[in-house]
Amino acid sequence: MPVTEYVARSVAFLRSHRQVARVVLTGMVLGAFITYPDEFWQVYLNRLSVPTRYFGFFSLALYLGRGPAGISAFRLLKVFGHETLLTAIVGLTALAFAVMVLPGALGAVALVVVSSLYGLVEPIVSGYLHHSVDSRIRATVDSFQSLGLRAASIVVGLGFGYVATHFSIFKGFGFLAVLSSLYLVGFLVAADGRHREEHEKG
Repeated sequence: MPVTEYVARSVAFLRSHRQVARVVLTGMVLGAFITYPDEFWQVYLNRLSVPTRYFGFFSLALYLGRGPAGISAFRLLKVFGHETLLTAIVGLTALAFAVMVLPGALGAVALVVVSSLYGLVEPIVSGYLHHSVDSRIRATVDSFQSLGLRAASIVVGLGFGYVATHFSIFKGFGFLAVLSSLYLVGFLVAADGRHREEHEKG
């Protein structure tokens, strides 16, 4: 199937399923944000004056943090639901990026927190799609999400790269904190609009 047809089918489906669209978009955005801590954590720790001999421990902490988070995603979903949990993840991600702006030990902790939070995102988004999207369109939406994630990573990377290069890596993560905060506001506004529509229909 041509890429244009994948995009057209996915957009048509997501326009008629707004809740699915919000979950897919959130997965794309958070995936784009985590790309840069994953790629530049060594540069960040170097700017924090962390000795290179400790980088292996940080690498282990970054990836081990995602395991327990991914395992706990199902239990957390039972308690909080998709919307509340994703709102919390976006908010905590924005806060962690904001902490990373300030040079210090808390920035290193926030780096691990961001990585662990993303461990929740993948099972939440993929699980939601598999339960909410018909099998006839699921593969198409999955492909669209993968394409959108890469497009979002490019857009975010342009801004992150410019700020980090012309100012500092700390301000680069500050740029991600601003984007995360703006997305959080948009997510909350969209959720509020959906709740009002449901209330009016009810």
